[in-house]
Amino acid sequence: MKIQVLNERVQKLFRSGSYSMDTTKQIEAKLKTLKKEKGVAISDLLLFNLNNKDLKGVNAILGFLMAVYDFEGEEEQIISLALIKILAKLTPLYRKSGNLEIETLYYLIFDIIFQNTGLIEELDLKSKEALICEIIEISKLKYSEDKTKDSDLLMALQKIIDIGFYFGDQKGKKMLESGFLNHFDEFIAGCAKDELETNWPDSI
Repeated sequence: MKIQVLNERVQKLFRSGSYSMDTTKQIEAKLKTLKKEKGVAISDLLLFNLNNKDLKGVNAILGFLMAVYDFEGEEEQIISLALIKILAKLTPLYRKSGNLEIETLYYLIFDIIFQNTGLIEELDLKSKEALICEIIEISKLKYSEDKTKDSDLLMALQKIIDIGFYFGDQKGKKMLESGFLNHFDEFIAGCAKDELETNWPDSI
């Protein structure tokens, strides 16, 4: 089955009503028609929707990924690389449009990584550095500092800070120091300082 046809069928299931375990099982059955490992099929769907600038479609597939995440080893790396590719495309788009849907996608991506830290730990050195580069670019994005309003980007940055430790002593510490310790938002800078004091007390 072609990815376009599969995506149309999967998205139709998302639109059909409330999300449930039955919906999950139906989607998983359709993924099998692609005759690829589940992680590969989900990655293909994520990138297909993003390449077609269907942010709602990306959101739906990320939600499904969060619900069925049970990957490890090579499949875990495949999912990680797909998420890095998505981040690389989302950030320029956010700078251009300021679309709040992208903030939500940032939050979903880093919540998935927060819940499944193997997505960092299983990466090779080159891919880990690529993810850190995308994180540094995200740390430069401006958003409202009005804390009376919900900001998915603000919550995404907090998730990033929380997973800093999993990049390792050298890379995690450097990422927080260069991207967050002097962040324009004092709240985020404070979160980074707290994380550094917890895991690398000698750096403060």
